[in-house]
Amino acid sequence: MWGARQSTRAAFDQLFQQEEHEHRRWQRDQRLTAYAALLAADDRFTSDVADVMDDIDARRERGESGDFMVEGAERLTEAYREVITASSLVELVGPIPLAELALRLRETDGRLRVNAIAPESWVTEERFREYRSRYQADHKGTLMLFRMHAAQTLGFQDHQL
Repeated sequence: MWGARQSTRAAFDQLFQQEEHEHRRWQRDQRLTAYAALLAADDRFTSDVADVMDDIDARRERGESGDFMVEGAERLTEAYREVITASSLVELVGPIPLAELALRLRETDGRLRVNAIAPESWVTEERFREYRSRYQADHKGTLMLFRMHAAQTLGFQDHQL
C-alpha cells in the first residue's frame, strides 16, 4: 500500500512539473511574439521617420514647395498605431520592467510623431530635425535596454546584442 501511494504521489508530482513546464513555455512563446512585434513596429516607425525626412530633403533639393511635414503625417501616424498595439501586448505579457521600457519606447515615438505632424507654425522643419536628434539618442538607449531585458527574460543571457 505504501509503495502504491508513493508511485501515485510521484506520478502527480511529475504531472504537476510537466504542466508547470508547459505553462512557462507557453508564457515564453507569448513574450517572444510580443517582443518581436514591438521591435518590428518600432523599426518600421523609425524607418518611416527617416524616409519622410529623406523625401523632404529630396523635394527641397528639387525646389518644390509645400508643407511636406503634413504629407508624411499619415504614414507616421499609421506606423505609430502599430507601435501602440505592440507595446500594449508587451504590457500584457510583462514582466513589469519590460512593460515600462515598452511604454517608454511608445512615448518617445509618440513625441516624435506629434512634432512631425504639428502645424508648421508650431514646429518648423529645423526644430523637428533638432528634436529628431535628441529623440534618436533617447530612443537608442531605451531600445538597447529593452533588447537586453528581453533577451534575459527569454533566457538568452549569453546572447550578444
